[in-house]
Amino acid sequence: MSSPRIPASQPQPGKRNHKRPPAATLFSSLLTKAKERLAEANEDLASVEAQLGEIHDKLKGINFDDIASREERRAELRKELSGIDRQIGSLKSGIQDAEKEKSRLDREINDLAQQDQRTAIYGRRRNLCESIKGTLELHLVEEEKEARGVLRAGIKKVLQATTHKVLNLRMTDDYVISLVNAEGLALPKSSGENQLLGLAFTAALVEFAKVRKNAGDDRLLPGTIAPLVLDSPFGQLDETYRTTTAQFIPKMARQVVLLLSRSQGSPEVLEALQDHVGAEFLLVRHNREPIGDRKQESRYLKGEEFRTAIFDSAFDGTEVKAIAVQ
Repeated sequence: MSSPRIPASQPQPGKRNHKRPPAATLFSSLLTKAKERLAEANEDLASVEAQLGEIHDKLKGINFDDIASREERRAELRKELSGIDRQIGSLKSGIQDAEKEKSRLDREINDLAQQDQRTAIYGRRRNLCESIKGTLELHLVEEEKEARGVLRAGIKKVLQATTHKVLNLRMTDDYVISLVNAEGLALPKSSGENQLLGLAFTAALVEFAKVRKNAGDDRLLPGTIAPLVLDSPFGQLDETYRTTTAQFIPKMARQVVLLLSRSQGSPEVLEALQDHVGAEFLLVRHNREPIGDRKQESRYLKGEEFRTAIFDSAFDGTEVKAIAVQ
């Protein structure tokens, strides 16, 4: 008896029918995914190259020799600081030894004072001098504290009137002034700000001297009303600082003497000062030598030409020539 035949188009019992996709379709899918990964890689590469370009531009502006020099200088300063710390420690030890020796000598003097009448007189005088010295030192500490307060207020007043940004001031007990941020950390100062701080400190000293002119305390010298002499006060200031500082300088003292170069005496500065100028002078340089190939130097002031350098002169020196006196 023959077994029945199963048609070839029908699946055989007990076997699964797996249909594989054509090879072309499989390769196309793989190629598409590879292209997607390549595109992502190209995007990542472009981003990294852009970052690399920015880093390269930043590195071009860095002076590595300067960095190395600064690091070497910092190491030297650390060594110097270490040496200074050791010196301070040695000095403190010496001070302690001296104080112990002084205490010992004081005890000896007091013991001798009880044994001899003349020594007793000396001891009383010495004790009186020590008492006066202590009183004067306490008074001086209080006066210095008050003086620093007045100077701080004067400097802040000048800075508020002349600067275009808020600057916090710090002054040490040694009268070293610096700019600090809100956290009290010292800020780097530009050359212009350094010059402005110097002007402000000088103006505050002049103001303090004027305030103390009529001081009734005989223990300290009274103040005085002195002229304020400023040589090239605008040298490191930009145009904005120059104008505002020129407007405030006449208020710094009863009499102000300004020594200005041609570049510092800009029209804006002169305009700010013109209502306060009592006298104007020009410094003229005289030379015995001939002018030779040198170019003649002149300035036009008050509508008149003035030579600032004269050659074939009878003397070598500087002439103070009056331009305008009110």
